[in-house]
Amino acid sequence: MAFPWELRIDGVNGGGNLLSLPTYAQSGTPFVLPETLTVSQAANGGGASISFEVMQPLSTGGTPWWSTSTLNDNARVRFLDTRYSASTAIAMGYITGIDVELLPNGVGTRATVSASDPTSFLEKIIVRKGKIGSTRQNVGAFYSTSTTDQGIIAEVLTYVNGKSGGSFTQDAATKLIFDASLTPYWYGASTSIGKQRIDVQSLQSVLDTIKGLAEGLDGVIRRYWVDATGRLNYGKTGTAPANPTAPFAIITSGTTTVGSTSSRTTVFADAISVNLDHDSVVDRIITQTASYDSLLDRGRGTATSGPYTRGNSVDPYVRTAGSAIPTGPGTAYARSGPRSESLFELASFRGLNNENRADFIDRFTGATFSLNFKPKRTISCTIRGGDPDQVSAPDHSYGFVQGYTGGSPYTLRKFIAAGDYVSLSAPGLDIPDSTIFRIESLTLGFETGSSIAKIDLELDFRKKGLREIILGE
Repeated sequence: MAFPWELRIDGVNGGGNLLSLPTYAQSGTPFVLPETLTVSQAANGGGASISFEVMQPLSTGGTPWWSTSTLNDNARVRFLDTRYSASTAIAMGYITGIDVELLPNGVGTRATVSASDPTSFLEKIIVRKGKIGSTRQNVGAFYSTSTTDQGIIAEVLTYVNGKSGGSFTQDAATKLIFDASLTPYWYGASTSIGKQRIDVQSLQSVLDTIKGLAEGLDGVIRRYWVDATGRLNYGKTGTAPANPTAPFAIITSGTTTVGSTSSRTTVFADAISVNLDHDSVVDRIITQTASYDSLLDRGRGTATSGPYTRGNSVDPYVRTAGSAIPTGPGTAYARSGPRSESLFELASFRGLNNENRADFIDRFTGATFSLNFKPKRTISCTIRGGDPDQVSAPDHSYGFVQGYTGGSPYTLRKFIAAGDYVSLSAPGLDIPDSTIFRIESLTLGFETGSSIAKIDLELDFRKKGLREIILGE
């Protein structure tokens, strides 16, 4: 089939496909060579990017496509695979920078374009309560009516969209990048974190705060990101589904399969590596609460939620991974080796009495141990190549981006995205057969002189946890 990939910039060349080479009669039409294109996606809130070079053989006197007099600010960029959809992008972003130089012959330009993914735009959106009506009123900060993380986020989005904001609404151009009117995709159940005061700040800061509070209460990792449709995704990612959702499974030995409704598509990893971050481990937490006076604070007296005790029989300021007393961390997180200690400053929790302060410390430190009690693992792998003989159901002629996934019966999926879950078998790297991992980030590009996609995946990586956020690391 014809080259299926398309790259479009709103307002450039009539929104046409820049990966389509112009004819001689179309001199002055901008175009992009596939080998200059790199598309990244991230499903961990960290943001990603799209970069490429636009060539434009423009004769003297013409207006370049990137001129500030014609190109929209932060213009939307879309990357499509027409085998999946001719209108719905598989990756989307907005232009953040353009570096331009003359072509060697002096006629025309080469422009290197940098674009950020839509998640990055959340820091450019300010959350505030707008003025409603003509009476005198306080504007800016507001208190949530909901008490759950998902409920508060949904409420915040109504302010961003303007439904509760009064004096301004989210404009149509912004909604092309992030649309607050769309109901978010929720993953997992909501968690009660109590009513919150939402100060005037960026939407990204609000989401970071809510996510951190929820993680601190139950220790379950959460992610948020904006997908290629401009919709917010938020929720728990601590438990993998029963079946993978990525269009192929990755193996390191055996025989690859094309896949069908009765079998899963499998491919070899061209390269795979594992990184273990031992420096992130926390084994013991020393806390500072309202005071350092053990007569004023209380510690847990038994391994279960037993009586609180005064005095020095139980140190109320220490929590140790693998220790049943004080309650909270529990024995599930026991590890061998030198103990790494960390100090948590919790003096701001002065409104708590002795009993619920100890309970809060238990929950907070226990959640932190669940995120940091062992080395964090990052798995990186590359899927390279294609199958020119396999051109339908799935089509592998332009790379391994399609395949059969799920469980019996298996279903054909025509694109891969960050946030998918992929099955990986690599016993030689201490990864048992058919272990399911979440794709935290994905980068798609093309080798020089090639039209076949190369895919780089990052799996099992955990973004900064509660400890790093609290301590500003």
